[in-house]
Amino acid sequence: MRLGKENLYQTVKGIIESLEEPLIKLKKTQDNYENSRRHLMEINKELEYLRRGRKTQKRFNEAKSYLDSLVRNTEDDSLKEWLQEAISKKSVNKWRRLDGQTLSYINRYVDLINQYPMLDDECDTIVSRIFKLEEEEAKVASVKNYTYEGLASMYDELTQVFKNIREEKNVNMKADIPNLRRFKVAFSFPGEHRDKVEEIAEKLVEIFSKEQILYDRYHRAEFARPNLDTHLQKLYHDHSDLIVVFICADYQEKKWCGIEWRAIRDLLNQKVADDRIMFVKCGQGAVDGVFGTIDGYIDTNEVSTDDIVSDIIIRHKSLA
Repeated sequence: MRLGKENLYQTVKGIIESLEEPLIKLKKTQDNYENSRRHLMEINKELEYLRRGRKTQKRFNEAKSYLDSLVRNTEDDSLKEWLQEAISKKSVNKWRRLDGQTLSYINRYVDLINQYPMLDDECDTIVSRIFKLEEEEAKVASVKNYTYEGLASMYDELTQVFKNIREEKNVNMKADIPNLRRFKVAFSFPGEHRDKVEEIAEKLVEIFSKEQILYDRYHRAEFARPNLDTHLQKLYHDHSDLIVVFICADYQEKKWCGIEWRAIRDLLNQKVADDRIMFVKCGQGAVDGVFGTIDGYIDTNEVSTDDIVSDIIIRHKSLA
């Protein structure tokens, strides 16, 4: 498959469509996670405030308990009256009448009740609220952790989707981009002209490498396989930058040349691939689909091997 403008558009569209549902799911999961995180922060903030208040409440309760006990147990009516007045009015005026411990508790009581007026009424409410918040905190933390695990799983899933897309499209992308295909130069020729082709190939090895030149003797192990015909067609069609075709009457008659020519003809039918085909005339005779009046070629009878090698290199460079 060639990734021309239309095919590229379809490919990108397909990728976007395949990602649409997981991305929507990812966004929803991210929102849930963020909401849980914010809720947990609010709970922690309130808990911190209440627990800090609970310590204050404890100090207040100690003072109030001491004063209530003193009021109940003292036989000094004037002291009892004064303490009751101090507690009710939340102020200390006759502090000289008190011993140090009592003065400490009454001062603590007055200071705290003036600073936190609700202390006297909300002790039970605060304890109950703390208990409920602690339960809610545990539930929200569980949701948060579960959502985070879901996010991690979805990120892994999306990573695998991108990896699959990349692997699936990698070959096709390479087939369309010069210098990313496997072979720099591919030769299609009849066996009668192998000596000339091999001479050219050996000189190109000095520029490229044997791995980058599609010449059968450089890839004997790979070509010793079943269904070599379809494998070769794919190599010529998708994995070769510049295909050098040695045309003559022998080329027209050879079975393997015909197999390679089918892939080459398909490229010729795509005008954007014209730059990837180079004709070298190596004898008399015509090849179906090649017209001497409109198709250009290099004639081995007129051009030296070194010049042909130079022309191949120039054509390959022009692809970039």
